[in-house]
Amino acid sequence: MKFSFALLVKSSAGRITLLLFGGLNLWSWARHRFFPLCCDQQISFGFPFPFQISGGIAGSSEFYILGLLLDIATALTAAVLVTWIAEVFRS
Repeated sequence: MKFSFALLVKSSAGRITLLLFGGLNLWSWARHRFFPLCCDQQISFGFPFPFQISGGIAGSSEFYILGLLLDIATALTAAVLVTWIAEVFRS
């Protein structure tokens, strides 16, 4: 079976997987934004890899581009895998 990224865009399984990863990253941010545990703790945002760590006593905020790139790569890999499996079972 040939795989193309056009198939990923057309597939509902691929879109659902990408939306799931996006939703989990949004939840990771929102759970600390709207329900903070304590103002002295460091908080990490991102699923499955943290791409921002903020908080602490000094209130620092650090952005990790590698964590963001790993999140994007993981989401795309999972979407391609789910789409491929869905197409194999469909045919």
